[in-house]
This record gives sequence, structure tokens and C-alpha cells, in this order.
Amino acid sequence: MRQNKSTQLLLTCLLSLACIFTADAKKKLVIHKCIKSNGTIAFQEDPCKKKFVKKKTYTKQFKSYNSYKPRNKVNIKPLKKLANINFKDNSTQTIANSAKGYNFSIKALKRWQTTNKVYNNKLVHMKFIDYVPQAEMSLMIDFIFPDNKNFSIQELQELVALVGSRYLKGSKEGRVIPYELNVQNGKGVMATFTHSNMTPNYKFASRGAIFKGKWLVQFTLLSNSQQSAAYLFALQALTKSLKIY
Repeated sequence: MRQNKSTQLLLTCLLSLACIFTADAKKKLVIHKCIKSNGTIAFQEDPCKKKFVKKKTYTKQFKSYNSYKPRNKVNIKPLKKLANINFKDNSTQTIANSAKGYNFSIKALKRWQTTNKVYNNKLVHMKFIDYVPQAEMSLMIDFIFPDNKNFSIQELQELVALVGSRYLKGSKEGRVIPYELNVQNGKGVMATFTHSNMTPNYKFASRGAIFKGKWLVQFTLLSNSQQSAAYLFALQALTKSLKIY
């Protein structure tokens, strides 16, 4: 009996050690997929550094993502200010800015609330909001200079899949479905999510990436109607009127 107990104890110890070594081995086999600040993908055993983004966490990979999170809510203006907005006015204007010796311009509706800023001469941030009732729209655009990195359609799809994964929960699609955009003098990819928990106050949320004129253009388009004049105009502006020169 003592021998059996000793044998059982020995086996238990060996099994415990095996589990420890196995667990340790498993830890060493973890491969992290990181995306560098210039958009390239790296596979490594060490955790992603602060300037990288670990794919599993789906955190935003560029400074623009960390600086400008899309608002889930339309900021309703006071009634007096809303009363001064002509929702039927579809007249346009050109919004422009510059950075690193490049000029950027895009057409926008005059009734849109506009934000237009430059950060560190490497990032141009534009945001447009339309307050048309039942068809509210928000378009956020970040122009990022990726250190002379060229993006293929496949890399743009991977980027959209990465950032789009944050919108899957609660969405009708349940998966990221990136499709190619017909971008004038460039290339682009976009994925749309319906009723995503990420944007409870918008029915449709689209994340996209465009590579044009050596610049990476990332955008978030939120809307409550894909048939509204603002939504259709925003898509047209992104693919046709957006200029980098």
C-alpha cells in the first residue's frame, strides 16, 4: 500500500511538472501579429511595443485613431441654431488644408458642421456632421503620411478588417466584408456594419481606407440613411472629389 501511495504521489508530481512545462511551452509559442506605425505587419514572439498594435486587441493602430474616436452620438444643436439650418440646401463648398508640402481638398455641403485641423505637419483631420432629422450623418477623415509606405488593395483590406472588427458585435453582418471602392487616381476599400453596438445612435457605420498620392486616407462614415443626400454626397466626395497634390 505504501508503495502504491508513493507511486501515485510520484505520478502526481510528474504530471504537475508536465503541466507546468507544457503551459510554459505554450506561452513561448504565442505569436503576436503587430502592425507598425507605417502600416507594415510583423509577426513576433514578444508582445507588441507601444508604437505597434497587437491584432488580437484590435486597438487603433495610427495616432489618428487614438486621438479621434468616432462619437457614438449626434450632438444636437440648440433649437435656435437648428432653425437657422436649411436642410434642403445642397449647395457645396471646397474644404482645403496642407501638410508636408502637400495640399488636400474635398467637396462638402455648406450646411455641414466642419472641423479642419493639422497636427505635427503629418496628420490632417477633417470632420463633417449633417443634422438632417432621421438622416444624421458624420464623416471623419484622417490624412496620414505613412513614411513612403505604399499600400496594396490586400493591405487596405487587412487594415479595414482590423479596424472593422470593433464594429462586429451586434451588427447584422456579423463579419467584416470589405469591398473595393472605385477611387479616382487611387485605390480604396470599405466595409459597412448595420446596427453595430459600437454606434448605437447610427444605423449604418462604415470604416474605410484609401491610398492616394502617397498618403493613407482613413475614414469613418456614420449615417441613419444610406439613401440620404448627405450619405451619397459623402461617398461621392471620398471617391471622386478628394484631391491630394
